[in-house]
Formats: sequence, C-alpha cells, structure tokens
Amino acid sequence: MLHGTDDCLADGGTESTNVRMARGFEETLRAMGRPVDAVYYEGGRHNDIFDSPDQYRNRVQRMSAFLLHHLRA
Repeated sequence: MLHGTDDCLADGGTESTNVRMARGFEETLRAMGRPVDAVYYEGGRHNDIFDSPDQYRNRVQRMSAFLLHHLRA
C-alpha cells in the first residue's frame, strides 16, 4: 500500500482516500494475517505520483517487487 499523508479532496482525492482510512485498511489486513507492505509518503498528496518522477519510479519499483514476491508460482 502506497499512500500520501496529505491526500485531500482539493488534490483529486475523495472522502475514502484519506490516510486514516489507508492506515485502518492496513491494520485490518495485518489482523487478518494478510501480507502488507505499507509506505506512507510524508506530505504526499493524492496526485503526487503523476507530479514527481522520483516518487513515480519509487512506487512502480515497490509495486513490482511486491507482486513478484507474492505472485510467483
């Protein structure tokens, strides 16, 4: 899970994309014993992935690593 701590309506987020909900989702997954890799980008907004090439690369690398690890046959 990759999430900015400043996700808000003004930046394209919705009421269900705030960081509190993301942390709650992470907590629920962990309580269920599901694999979770959570990274919270301090000050990150909803659309930062499109505005920051460095953050985009970081997120793509993290998603790829997670999927390769958990989807290997």
